[in-house]
Amino acid sequence: MTQVFPTRAKYQDAVMHGAKAFLVPELKAGVAERGPPLGMPKTWNGGFASVFRVNSGGKDYAVKCFTMDIGDAATQYAEVSAYLQQNKLSYFAHFAFHKQGIRVEGREYPIVQLEWVRGAPLKTFIEK
Repeated sequence: MTQVFPTRAKYQDAVMHGAKAFLVPELKAGVAERGPPLGMPKTWNGGFASVFRVNSGGKDYAVKCFTMDIGDAATQYAEVSAYLQQNKLSYFAHFAFHKQGIRVEGREYPIVQLEWVRGAPLKTFIEK
């Protein structure tokens, strides 16, 4: 059975109260970047996820929240995360898959936590 995931708006509501929403200790004190006009958490949206920029403990993280079932990709995210935790490679930004990373309306959902990297988006970089 396919799991139903929250909408971008539901994630925004949850991220407004990071200490209650985030289940990852490193993110519990996090504050999401806010945007105009209403001061809601700013999102970057793709085909199957919304990403929030969260500052916690003086570090910026990209928190990817899934808006649809990602099937086998969850297993792949978990395997890459485990590998990178065991093999600290200096040329990779921090990356962690959390099967239970955020709580939205009483239910737990997976997230990907990445180090926020400043620079041009990959698409822009490739086009140049």
